[in-house]
Amino acid sequence: MHSYWMHFDLIDLRKDGVYIQNNQNLKDVSSLEKMYMYEDEFGEECDYRIENNTKLDAEDLCDTGYPRFFMDLKVKGNMKDCGCQGDEIIHLSLPNYKNCTKLFRGLNYENEIMINNLDALSNLEVIKGGINIQDSGVHNLSFLENLTSLKVNNLIVGQKLILNLVGNVILERLAFPHLPELKNMDGKGVKLANIKFNHPSLCLTIEEYCFFLENNVSFIHLDTKLCKYTKNETSTMNICRFQSMKELEDNCNLVIGDIIMKSGDEENFQKLKDLVYLFGSLVIENTTIENMEPLDKLRYILHLNGSNPIVQIVGNQKLKRAYLPSVQNIVVNGNRTAIFQDNHPEFFKNEEGSCSLFEGVDSDESKLRLRLDYIGGDCGEEVVIVYRSSSSKLSVLIVFSFVIVLHFVSVHCNN
Repeated sequence: MHSYWMHFDLIDLRKDGVYIQNNQNLKDVSSLEKMYMYEDEFGEECDYRIENNTKLDAEDLCDTGYPRFFMDLKVKGNMKDCGCQGDEIIHLSLPNYKNCTKLFRGLNYENEIMINNLDALSNLEVIKGGINIQDSGVHNLSFLENLTSLKVNNLIVGQKLILNLVGNVILERLAFPHLPELKNMDGKGVKLANIKFNHPSLCLTIEEYCFFLENNVSFIHLDTKLCKYTKNETSTMNICRFQSMKELEDNCNLVIGDIIMKSGDEENFQKLKDLVYLFGSLVIENTTIENMEPLDKLRYILHLNGSNPIVQIVGNQKLKRAYLPSVQNIVVNGNRTAIFQDNHPEFFKNEEGSCSLFEGVDSDESKLRLRLDYIGGDCGEEVVIVYRSSSSKLSVLIVFSFVIVLHFVSVHCNN
C-alpha cells in the first residue's frame, strides 16, 4: 500500500474518489499526504473516505500534506481518527461529540428543536465546511465557546456557505463568545453567508457587523437588525451618529447614518479623516472640494437605506476625481447605485472609459465585493437628481435584507 501511493503527486478523480475501507491489517497511509485531488467544475470535492481500518492510526493525517486543504474528509471507525463528522449531528448523537475539537463536513444541525445537549459541542476549535443550522431550536451560538477557526473551500460558482442560518424561529442573537477566524482555503474564492427567516428580532452588534466586513464576507441574505449599543461596549472605536457635518464629532471611526455634505460644509470635511466604517451612504453635493483625501482611510461600507444610492457625488465643479483608495468591502441591501454628475468637465474615468471609485479590482472575488452600478452624466447619460437632506433622527433598529446576485460562472474589519 505504502509504495503504491508514493507514485502519485496529483490525482484528478472527478467521477469517483478515494476509498480506503475495511482493511484489517492496514497501519500506514502517510503516502496520502503527497496526493492532491482537484475539485470538479462546480467546486465540489471528490469523495475521500478512510473508514473501518481497525489497526490504522489516522489521527494526524488530516493536518499534514495535501489532506489539510480538504473540508469533506470522512475518517471514521479506524483505530484513531482525525476529527469528527459534522454531517451526522442529531440531538441523540450530541453526547458523542463531547471530546471533539475538530469537525469535517461542516457543522450541520437541521430540523432539530431540542437543544439541551448543544454544550457537547463546546470543545470545538475548528470547523471545516462551514456552519449550517436550519429549522432548529437554537437561540444563539454561545455553545461554540472555544471555536477559533471556521473554514470553507469555495469557488464563487460553488456557493459553499461559511455561515447559513435559516428558519431558526427563536434565534435572536449570534452571540459567538469569540469571533472565529474565517478562511476560504481557495485563495480566489469568496466567503458567502446567508441569514434569513429567523426570529424577527435577530440583531447583530456593531462588532459583529464589523467582523463580517473585515473578513470580506458577502451575503446572499442578511435579514437582521442592529443591536442597541452603548459607547462603553465599543470603547475601541469612536462611534458617531450623523446629523449634519457641522454637528459631527471630530475623529469618528464609525459613522451610523448617511453622510451628507453640501455647500458650506467644506471646512468640516476634515472631520472624516479618521473614518474607517460607514454604516450608511455617501452624498457630496454642490461643494468646492477638489479631492476626497479626507476619506482615504475609509475601508468598509454597510449601506443601510436600500432606496437611496450608495454614493451620490453631484455638482462639485472643482472635483476632477472621486477616489476611495482603501475600501475593501461593500455590503448593501440591494441598491448598488453610484451617481456622478455635473462635476468638473474633466472628471476622471478609468482606462476602459468608465467611472470607478476604486483601483486594482482585478479578481472576480474583489469585483463581487466592490461592484457598483455607476450612472449619471459624468459616466454616461444624465439622470434626474434627487437631492438629499440631512436627518436628525435615525432609527436604532434597522432591518437589513441583503441580496447578492452572482453573475460569475467560474473562478480560477480590525482597529
